[in-house]
Amino acid sequence: YVLITSTAWELGMLSSGKQISTPGVYGTYMSLLLQLIGIVFSIIAQRYAPSNLHVNFWLNDCPSGYEDSCLGEGAVLRVSFAMVIMFALQIFGTSLYTKFFDLFWPVKFAIFFCLIIGFWFASNAVFSLKGYAWLARILGFFFVILEQVILLDAAYLWNEKWLEYANADEDSEYLWKARLLMISSIFFAGSIAAIGIMFWQFSGCTDSTVIISLTLCLSALATILQLFASEVGSVLTSAIVTCYATYVCYSAVTLNPDSSCNPTLQSGYQTLSTIIGLVLTVISLLWTTYSSIQRIPSAVDKATGVSYHLGDLVTQQPADTAVADPEAGERAKSTVSVNETDAYATSGLKSLLVQTSLVFLLIAGYYAMMLTNWATLQSSNSIASPKTGLAAMWIQAAAQWIAIIMYIWSLVAPKILTNREF
Repeated sequence: YVLITSTAWELGMLSSGKQISTPGVYGTYMSLLLQLIGIVFSIIAQRYAPSNLHVNFWLNDCPSGYEDSCLGEGAVLRVSFAMVIMFALQIFGTSLYTKFFDLFWPVKFAIFFCLIIGFWFASNAVFSLKGYAWLARILGFFFVILEQVILLDAAYLWNEKWLEYANADEDSEYLWKARLLMISSIFFAGSIAAIGIMFWQFSGCTDSTVIISLTLCLSALATILQLFASEVGSVLTSAIVTCYATYVCYSAVTLNPDSSCNPTLQSGYQTLSTIIGLVLTVISLLWTTYSSIQRIPSAVDKATGVSYHLGDLVTQQPADTAVADPEAGERAKSTVSVNETDAYATSGLKSLLVQTSLVFLLIAGYYAMMLTNWATLQSSNSIASPKTGLAAMWIQAAAQWIAIIMYIWSLVAPKILTNREF
């Protein structure tokens, strides 16, 4: 009844020409809700599946002694796959019909839960490394890179806001700048300490030593270039890049299947990597939601250059930018009345909504990798397949290197390509 009523309400709003909200806002919030429901359900299912599920087809191809890991991992991957399908559907539907992003959410939630129920009775081979798990690893690889971009975006805004506060009040100027330096110093100190501990605890294997060493060298190079050879970036952004790279490094080396140089296989410290990863995932989710809503493009009267935010089109409230030119304001009002019934046709809106859905899709694969240690079956002190552990380790390391190199390029590109704007 709720499903039918909610869908009828959405269709009624559509047929009457009214907007549910500012275009893109409703769908973004619903995407966030779907993602959070899926993550919470995955955590619960992973916790209780080993002790409450007694189905043979969930243990297909499961090595002896790793049954609990197979069941927990299978529960997470089933929910993750359902979310990936939903956001892939969202991308496809929005590409064809922009309003699809905001519409049919009761139906979308119903499809999501039906997929989970259907997957619950599917063979584990569909979701193991012979199937979906490798797709989730690929999605996770790209999100590790994207997550740094998201964190950098937040860091730049953070830095700009505090510098604005510093410039607005001469009495507290040095206080705000001192706070930025103090926070940056904390990030750098924590990263250096963590890298030192990793050299101490994870030494003895060439693979781990190479990953830790490159993390230190690339982070140091990025910071030096930002301080002495670039006019972009800030100490805070470099500190956050270093801190994030250190976390990814730790997450990677904890997947080394050689227990002689991976003490986390015999302890609970892999849980620390999972918790940090989930916290960063939630931060990325919230920032994606916030930035997507803030980036909803404005509708521009091409004849006058007067800009109106889509929220103004929906509420029929013209912006104040036309005050300086009354004639332009009158022409812009006619633009509002023309575009009001089709705000979804605004240039750039479809692309933004597709990109937002793509970010949610990548997160749907990435969080599953966080919960399952990148789809590695683990027992008390070993990984079932050393090859899968090594592959997962190098996937994260490669993504980290690409992310740092992208940041370094953003610092030096304006100096090299002087004829281009960045």
